[in-house]
Amino acid sequence: MEAKEKISFAPVQPYLTASVTTKEQYDACVSCGIKEIYFDNVVRRNQNDYQEKEGQLLIGGYGGIHHYRGTNPFVTDYSLNVINATSCYELYKLGAKRVTLSYEMNKSQIEDVLIAYVEANDGYPALEMIVYGKAPLMFTKYCPMRKMNQCRICRTKSYELKDEQGTFPILSHEDCTATILNGKTLNLLDELPNIKGIEALRLNFTVESKEQVVKVIHMATENGCFVEGAISLLISVTRVRVKGMWVLPFFIYHIVRSTKQLNRAAGLLHSDLTRDSWRVGWTMSVWENKDRMLEYRNHGNHAKAMRIARRIGDEVEAVHWDADTIPSWEEAKIRLHQKYGRKLDQNKW
Repeated sequence: MEAKEKISFAPVQPYLTASVTTKEQYDACVSCGIKEIYFDNVVRRNQNDYQEKEGQLLIGGYGGIHHYRGTNPFVTDYSLNVINATSCYELYKLGAKRVTLSYEMNKSQIEDVLIAYVEANDGYPALEMIVYGKAPLMFTKYCPMRKMNQCRICRTKSYELKDEQGTFPILSHEDCTATILNGKTLNLLDELPNIKGIEALRLNFTVESKEQVVKVIHMATENGCFVEGAISLLISVTRVRVKGMWVLPFFIYHIVRSTKQLNRAAGLLHSDLTRDSWRVGWTMSVWENKDRMLEYRNHGNHAKAMRIARRIGDEVEAVHWDADTIPSWEEAKIRLHQKYGRKLDQNKW
C-alpha cells in the first residue's frame, strides 16, 4: 500500500488578516498595515457564477475550489465547516494555502486538531481563525428589500431585522442574495495571547465604520497580534477656550462645518469631540500621516474655523505626535497640558 503523502507547514508568528464589505473598511485596514485583506477576492459558498480573478482568493465552497485551484492560490473559508485534522489535510491536497476553522470550535477542540495533525504529518497545519466579527446565521436567495419594491436601495443604506430576540443586520450581495448576521459580535481579542498554533487571526468586518475598524485592529495588536509593516498613526489634539457666552453661536457654527469637512477628509482614521465645560472644547483626529492632516488643516472650513478661533478664544492650543494606537482622552489631555506647562488634577477624570 502506498504511503500517504505528508503535508506540513513551517510555524510562523501569528498575524492579522481581515475580511471587509466596504471600500471604507478596506482603506482603514490598509492604513493599519494589514497585508491580506479579503474584499473583491472572495468566492462565496453559494456562488454559481465564477469570473476570472487575479491573485489569492478566499473560497467558501468546493465548486469555487475546483474552478480556481488551477489558476489562483487560495485560502478556504469558515463555510467549509472544518473541525478536524483530516479535513485540513484533504483541503491542503486540493491546494489550499491555509484552512479557516469553523466558527463553532472551542480552544480544546482546536488543540485536538493540532495534535492530531502533527501526529499524522510530522509537522504543523496552516490554519486561520476568525477572532472578531458578526457570525452569519442564514444565507437566503430571498431579498426582503426587493419584496418591498426597494431593489438596489441596499447599495446606499443598511438594513436589519428586529424581533423579540434582538437585532440582526442584513448583508446584501451583488447577486441580490443576502446573509443574515448575528446581532451579537464574536470578540476574542482579549484571548489572542492564549490562542496557540493558529497562523492567521482574522477580523471579519461587516457593518463597522472605519473608526471602529481602526479601533479593533489596534486592540488586536495591543494583545500581541503581529501586523507586518504596521504604519504609525499621527494623532492631532486641539483645545479651545472661548472668551465668553456671546461667542458660542459663532464657535458652534464653525465646529459643525469643520466636522462635516473632517468626516469627508482623505486619510482620516478616527475623530472625536469632548469638552471640560461650556467654555472649553477639545477635538481629536487620527490620521494616516502628517501630509493628510495638513491637507485638511490648511484648507476649507477648518482653516476658516482656526482663524475665527483665534479671535473668539483666549486659549487656542494644539499638540501632535506619532503613536501605534489611538490614545484615550486622558492621555491626550495630559500630552497637551504638558506641552503648555500645566499640571493636571487627575481626580477630574
